[in-house]
Formats: sequence, C-alpha cells, structure tokens
Amino acid sequence: MPFVLRAWSDAYGWRAALQIYGVVAGLIMLLCALVFRRAAPGSAVHASGREAAKPLGAAVKRRVLLLCLALCLSNLAGFIAIGHLTSYGDEQGLSSTLSATL
Repeated sequence: MPFVLRAWSDAYGWRAALQIYGVVAGLIMLLCALVFRRAAPGSAVHASGREAAKPLGAAVKRRVLLLCLALCLSNLAGFIAIGHLTSYGDEQGLSSTLSATL
C-alpha cells in the first residue's frame, strides 16, 4: 500500500492522495459494517432458520476472515507511520520507490 500512496502522491499531490485514500478507506469500512450487520431477532432470516442451517464452523471461519480483512483495511495508524517512513527515506536521498518500501 505505501507504494500506491506514493504513486498517487506523485501523480496528484499528497493532499489529493490522502483524500482519495480516505474515501476508499471509508467505503471499505462501510462495506465491512454492512457485512457484520446482524439480523433482527424477529426478521425473516432469523425465523426461517437459514442461518442455522450452515455448519457452525463455516460461519465462524467466514466471520473471522471478514473481521481480519476489516482490521487490515482500517488500520489508519499504521499507514500514518508508513507515510512518515516514506518521507524520512526521501529526506535521506532515497528514490521514491525505494523509500516507499521502508
């Protein structure tokens, strides 16, 4: 991801790159929130038992994988640190691509 942010920064400027990243991250978090939405206790899905027909292991595994995906995609603090490391590499004279790999 750092090299993508660096490419966006080179192409559009750092402010636009962070705005694009913010919109993309927001949309991903919204989609993850919709995936983890629970059905109401009296809803048709809950009453029909379709959710209960799945094996418990598969449902748990799917939710764990989706949770891991949501955590990986919404880690903004990690990207802030990565952005600072990239700037540090630029200040030390490294190329944009090489500093993005820090």
